[in-house]
Amino acid sequence: MNWAKNYFHLIQILVFFGCSFAVFGVFQYLSNHIDDRDVKDYLVSLRENSTVGCLSFYEKKNDILVVGDSHSYAALDFYKLSELTKTTKISSCTMGGLYFDSLVELIEKLPSFESLPTNIIFGLSLRQFTTGSDRELQLKEHGKLIGTMGTNAQNVFLKIKKNLEILAKESVSRTSLVDKRTEDLEYWQPALSHLSPENVEKLFDQLHHSAKDNWQKFMLQLKFLETNDSNIKRFCDVIQKNNINLFLVDLPESPHLQKMYRPEDLKAYDQVIQQLSSCSKKVVRMSLQEWGIDGRHFLNRSLNRKFDFTELSKKLDQAPAESKALAFDLDHPNLVGAQIITEKMYQQIQGDLKYAF
Repeated sequence: MNWAKNYFHLIQILVFFGCSFAVFGVFQYLSNHIDDRDVKDYLVSLRENSTVGCLSFYEKKNDILVVGDSHSYAALDFYKLSELTKTTKISSCTMGGLYFDSLVELIEKLPSFESLPTNIIFGLSLRQFTTGSDRELQLKEHGKLIGTMGTNAQNVFLKIKKNLEILAKESVSRTSLVDKRTEDLEYWQPALSHLSPENVEKLFDQLHHSAKDNWQKFMLQLKFLETNDSNIKRFCDVIQKNNINLFLVDLPESPHLQKMYRPEDLKAYDQVIQQLSSCSKKVVRMSLQEWGIDGRHFLNRSLNRKFDFTELSKKLDQAPAESKALAFDLDHPNLVGAQIITEKMYQQIQGDLKYAF
């Protein structure tokens, strides 16, 4: 009986260790999937999720690092940028709701990482340098994420969560992120080209949408921070001491949103960019016409094919709630717009980019 009992215990121990190794293997795969995934899918995923790049950029040797808030990850097509620059050594740390204070913390941490990026593209937006009702919360959350970068205390569980989201998306679409991107562009480029920019702008003006309400509330409390001067100095000190090629790109927002800013706010924003330009290689600022962007490129940000443009051409108060929710994003372009913006940006900076890796 004793031998049978011992044998049973041995089986239990072996099963326990076998399950432990299996769980550990899955855990490791999910935590490293961002880094091990196909490089092309990785580049596409940088636009799909604001946190993917922040969890992995510091483990890579980057020719180009893109930083900024959600304007940056929405307005740039990282896959297209890789095609244009002919380098796959591109990553990002673009956090939704980012304030410049947090970006300064991130930039000051760069020298502690294994390698510094050769070029940094800083996607600018006015709100990064101002107050906001979510400011304290965003500073706290982004501070936590920045604190884990490059340390053994890396937020592995967050990394797993983001990987699961990407894997789920690939599973649902039954295609890679690269193939999905190609399909979306082939479908939506002609669809958007057939729309009249003037009609789209009229719809922007007439349709009641929560995004409008949120931005109107933001405009009422908008105030540029007194800490901008000292933060810019800290930011530029790191850029200059480490000989990083910095490109400032004032990313375009929808025509409707541009009309909402007060002249004094735009003037204060000009001053911020002027100060930042002291440590930049080049500043890219263009009108919407020069970008080749209009209201059509802020339609249907997620490029959901269930979205029916014909509904918006009917009486607006009869448009389905889903159509209203999907209709307009005042400050985040769709993929068609992002590709145009990326191409125009590259034309402006291509002669000044450096490649070290």
